[in-house]
Amino acid sequence: MKKIILLGRDLAELINICTDNELPKFHGQQLYKWMYQKTILDVDKMSNIPSKLKNIISEEYQINLLNTDKKITSNSEDTIKY
Repeated sequence: MKKIILLGRDLAELINICTDNELPKFHGQQLYKWMYQKTILDVDKMSNIPSKLKNIISEEYQINLLNTDKKITSNSEDTIKY
């Protein structure tokens, strides 16, 4: 099953995802704040999101469009390569 991408969804869409899964709509607002105001895209780092919603997101949705395969930090310079 192909996962639905959450990044790019607006507040109303995130609220609908929560209410469709029998969760209060304020969880959609919380999710929106994490994604767009705090720019946190790792659901495990979203401290006020309930575990039921985290499980739903992990199983049915994808937040990140890209995954980092490797991160290299230079010792002599302040550069990071991905």
